[in-house]
Amino acid sequence: MDAPPSTLIRDLAVTIKARLPARSNDSWLVSRGAEDLVLRRHHDQLGLGHELLGLSVAWQVSASEVAVAGGWPAPHPCGQPIEHLGSWWTLEQFLPGEPRTTTATERAELITTWHATPFPIDRLGPRPGALDHLAILTDPYAETVLGGCEGRADREWLLRRLDQARELAEGIDWTASRRVLVHGDLIDQNLLWTGDRLTGLLDLEL
Repeated sequence: MDAPPSTLIRDLAVTIKARLPARSNDSWLVSRGAEDLVLRRHHDQLGLGHELLGLSVAWQVSASEVAVAGGWPAPHPCGQPIEHLGSWWTLEQFLPGEPRTTTATERAELITTWHATPFPIDRLGPRPGALDHLAILTDPYAETVLGGCEGRADREWLLRRLDQARELAEGIDWTASRRVLVHGDLIDQNLLWTGDRLTGLLDLEL
């Protein structure tokens, strides 16, 4: 999509300034008065279907609000998701800064500080339509699927890692483990910096 529908632009009372680079969604820099904002069109990357995608996008909006309340420079949402002409849209704060290469030390400090933040995650609950990344540990067909990998070295590596993951999981007391909010895509492009200060944490597809 080259530009958002004119009807949506009119309803939101915004002006398009530029298209922004994005990997999974369409994004535009827009303005409302003197304020710069980001308008996003969300794509159904996981094949959730329209209604479930809307619930997932609404969860992301809530997650961003939780992050902002926890003192993190996440984009503050401007209202709830908008359903328009068969697509889900969000409008959010535009954050300053530029991405750069993040050192291993900086990334470790960010993750440590993030996990130490007392987010009210009970308010969020599970993300609608999210994949259960732990399901493979108990899936009876996991070995069959991974064993079907064509490359012998890759197949052996995957099966070995599956065994290691299951062994580690057996030693975890899941009832005593603290639930934390995890950013699922903490790459350099999702971190904006102004000097040495983190000024933007993007794509909270947690």
